[in-house]
Amino acid sequence: MLFLAIFGAVLSTVLPIATVGSSPTPPEMIRMIFLPLVMSAIAVTAYAVAGIVLRQRQRLLHSEHELAQTLAENMRRQRLLDEVLAAVGIGVWVVDAEGRTVLTNKAMQADPALAALTETAGHDGLYLADGSCPVPPPLSPVSRAISGSTIADELYWVGDPADQAQQRAYTVGAHGIRAGEGEDGGSILTFVDVTTLISALAAKDNFVATVSHELRTPLTSILGYLELVLDEPDHEEIQAELLVVHRNAQHLLGLVNDLIAVASERVELSLEDTDLAKLLTEVVDSTTPKAATNGIQLVLDVEQPLPARVDPNRIRQVVGNLLSNAIKYSQGGGTDHSSGTKERGRACLFDHGFRGGHERRRAGAGVHEVLPVSAVP
Repeated sequence: MLFLAIFGAVLSTVLPIATVGSSPTPPEMIRMIFLPLVMSAIAVTAYAVAGIVLRQRQRLLHSEHELAQTLAENMRRQRLLDEVLAAVGIGVWVVDAEGRTVLTNKAMQADPALAALTETAGHDGLYLADGSCPVPPPLSPVSRAISGSTIADELYWVGDPADQAQQRAYTVGAHGIRAGEGEDGGSILTFVDVTTLISALAAKDNFVATVSHELRTPLTSILGYLELVLDEPDHEEIQAELLVVHRNAQHLLGLVNDLIAVASERVELSLEDTDLAKLLTEVVDSTTPKAATNGIQLVLDVEQPLPARVDPNRIRQVVGNLLSNAIKYSQGGGTDHSSGTKERGRACLFDHGFRGGHERRRAGAGVHEVLPVSAVP
């Protein structure tokens, strides 16, 4: 293309002179030499500029295509985010660095209590875990979140305490939005309605307290009659058995009192100087009949005496549970030595109902030795 442009410029200058057939004059010679050069320079420049414009246009088209793809992907992600926020059952509230609302999801908008909360920037209508003390504005979840604090599942109540039927309980979480260069950031707050759960827990506590009170009355009567029998003469041959019954009745009464304390959230330890050797002996003696029924022999090896400052009732309860499980999960007629707990099971050692893999595979019981117990210096 460039060659044709130069050739055309030269030909347009030389051809008229060649057609005349006479020798060119000096002006004609100058025109014949310089005009093609000027025309060629113009052609080269035009060609170069056209190439540059073409390449820029191609780059612009490519950039426009990439921008369209990025915009489409962003729109797809936005739609996905909108669908996720609309689908989740928890309230999501996004605020800027000044505490102003940026975004709320469908659950936040549909809940009247939470919708009212967003209108006041979270400073009014919010109460502490007791449901009656208002949250001071500087300590509200929004204020704490925009100040950089992280909130993890803290309990708050929303609504007028005078109208408990309408008051709702929420666990609130918050974490900051990482701000980019020149941005102010903000925070995301989540609200999970736990009113039903708290009501169920309260109903459970009331049930436990009621049943425990009902159990304590007959147990107190049983203990009273046992003490009368123990005070009567001519029971020496069954004195030991009566003492075991009395001790276990007292233990059962202690468990009932514990249930009442748990329901009222007032569990306390009563520490006193105790001989653990004597305590363990009593627990083993009370458990021996059950072990013998299952063909199991209990062997206790303990230092005498073994003083410690503990809550004897709690220790008796723990050891009694350990022996009960040992009897349940030991094979009859054999000896079962405790081999400890593997590393991966130690984290679950105090979980309710946890058993190691070996114990889960066993179907029976046996002689379970209580390994030697010594005082820790």
